[in-house]
Amino acid sequence: MLAAHHSTGLSGSAALPPHNSSAGQLLKHRILSLPAIDAHAHPLWVNCTEKNLNNLNAIASEAEGEALKDAPWSLPGSKAVKEVAALYNVPAANLLQKRDSLGSATVVQKCLTASNLSGILLDDGFYNPNLTLPVDAHASLLPNATLPVRRILRIESVAEQILSETVHTASVAARFNHLVESLTKALDPPPANVVAFKSVAAYRS
Repeated sequence: MLAAHHSTGLSGSAALPPHNSSAGQLLKHRILSLPAIDAHAHPLWVNCTEKNLNNLNAIASEAEGEALKDAPWSLPGSKAVKEVAALYNVPAANLLQKRDSLGSATVVQKCLTASNLSGILLDDGFYNPNLTLPVDAHASLLPNATLPVRRILRIESVAEQILSETVHTASVAARFNHLVESLTKALDPPPANVVAFKSVAAYRS
């Protein structure tokens, strides 16, 4: 909003309109109407209504076990459920039932249309051909797309594949040298359609 404020040529003393005024509502509408780019997405499930995806507690949390039970009381968890329920126009208690009745294809279309995404950067480090859609398949699912779907390459996924080639056939020193040489070749230059790198170790170690 600060960027919008200054770009309109308003003086430093000018205030944004109250959010509940007509001008405030118009400003909110225009901001929410701007196409967005999701800079860190993951591949969609082939069937997002699978029964193993029925735990709404995990909608905005990576917790597991007993810790996951507290997720609905967190701000991100409660906000996410509230927003999705509003999108489906049902009470939160009926959210899963409504989702299942719509079916996977309709759910994906409904959510991506509402998101107004013009493009996505897809981290396909979790890609599983039996469970998730390939990168290229996502482009046709974005009704407002103006940019091609691009990849974020997870470095550990590349390293894992390289190490699996020599794990049982070489010494530790040979495996290390092979990893360094092969990883360098795999990342520089980047593979086609890759616009960014990601390292899980960078934020989980």
